Amino acid sequence: MTTPTSPPEEYFAEIYTRARQILLESDNSGEHIFALDCIARMAEEGHPDSCFIMAQSYGAGSIVEKNEEKAAQYYQRAAEGGHLEAAVILGVLYQDGQGIEKSPEQAMYWWHKAAEQGYPKALFMLGYAYSSGSCTEKDDVKATLFFHCAAELGHTTAQRYYAQALDHGTGIEPNPAKAATWYRKAAEAGEEIAQYNLGTLYEEGRGVKQNDKKAAAWFRKAAEKEFLPALHNLGIFYLLGRGVKQDTQKGEELLIKAASKGYIRAQYALGTMYLKGTHLERAPHHAVFALRHAALNNHTAAQCKLAYCYKNGIGTEQDYYAAAFWYKKAAEGGHPEAQFNLGIAYECGYGVEPNMQDALILYSVAAEQGHPGAQYNLALCYHYGRGVEANMQEALKYYRLAADGGDVAAMFNLAVCSKEGIGMEKNADEGIRLYTAAAELGYVKAQVNLASCYEQGDGVSTDLEKAKYWYQQAANQGDGYAIQALAQLCN
Repeated sequence: MTTPTSPPEEYFAEIYTRARQILLESDNSGEHIFALDCIARMAEEGHPDSCFIMAQSYGAGSIVEKNEEKAAQYYQRAAEGGHLEAAVILGVLYQDGQGIEKSPEQAMYWWHKAAEQGYPKALFMLGYAYSSGSCTEKDDVKATLFFHCAAELGHTTAQRYYAQALDHGTGIEPNPAKAATWYRKAAEAGEEIAQYNLGTLYEEGRGVKQNDKKAAAWFRKAAEKEFLPALHNLGIFYLLGRGVKQDTQKGEELLIKAASKGYIRAQYALGTMYLKGTHLERAPHHAVFALRHAALNNHTAAQCKLAYCYKNGIGTEQDYYAAAFWYKKAAEGGHPEAQFNLGIAYECGYGVEPNMQDALILYSVAAEQGHPGAQYNLALCYHYGRGVEANMQEALKYYRLAADGGDVAAMFNLAVCSKEGIGMEKNADEGIRLYTAAAELGYVKAQVNLASCYEQGDGVSTDLEKAKYWYQQAANQGDGYAIQALAQLCN
């Protein structure tokens, strides 16, 4: 009896080629079934390409009923037969536990096996695994190494990932110039994120010479693929006339397009511009609409601005409760301006039950983040014992912090304390310096007090011209005392 032998490779090649051609080109479902039956027979003989097609068929459910378990089995057989693409996909199935028991170790095994043969997709998957910490311990150095290997072999996404590593110094020394080179390779191959990132380098002048026209050109290429950050940036460029002829209508359209597709930065940008009337015509109702969408997407700055609109009845009915709600949302997200305003709400009972202790906590949290207004309000609490035991040293500490941050009311109070020796030794020179700083920033009380000092020679040499000047500045802002004092000096 003759022992059966496996068909020769030439047989597999001829039948496989014809069956695959039918699957790709024929619209006849009957022919599809016949072709798949031929491929199934070859798969049973262990033909790797046939196993791969069977895996795809069961995975997609296009000709046969979808069956993830059978798909995984065929991918396994194809991979064991040396099919590199099957090995990559099998690794993904092990990673996700799709049709097969989840096994990060097996995922890494198959990616490594294909990578050892220089398969770019496998090298990329290893890079991604080390970059994300999925299937193995996170290791940015190894991730960048694998991305680089795949990039050198022409894997477009790996080129972009390697560029990002060079751009941000992830697992490798930062090198924006090299990043630009690799972004360009991926961008020229049509990778939209690389196009956007290359545009950003040209916009900022990192690794390349700053060039708004080139930035706009790359943003446009990515925007044509509906990449939302590129739509946003190109919209801003049109509004500002950067690298393109200024076109407010086109800029607005691009931002609206990005915003309508859920891009939060575009929603916030539109809301801010409509609210302030910068670059776009002021439209408070549109502002509230855009800010609400961004706020619902947890954009803390949008939540804070939306609260401001509710508090002041801008673009919507005044609603202290809604204002407090959105200030609280933004405050919980760590936004210092929202924390400060929510503190005011608790202190004054705007939309919430008055609670001085909660106000103090919020002022303190915002003050620690360097918010001058919160530092000033906290200073007032310590100065006058509002919700806390009076403590002049703590008050002075926060007055100084707020004054250093540009808060004119804090400068004025600190000037009074310095000049009058409240909580510290008298220092007339420091008092006059602070009065002057606040006065030059337009603070009426400081202008009046400074004018009075020059009029009376209090802490400074008498100078009636300077007194008139500062009374005039305060009078220009409608201060009644300054108007009377100026009239007396002039008479």
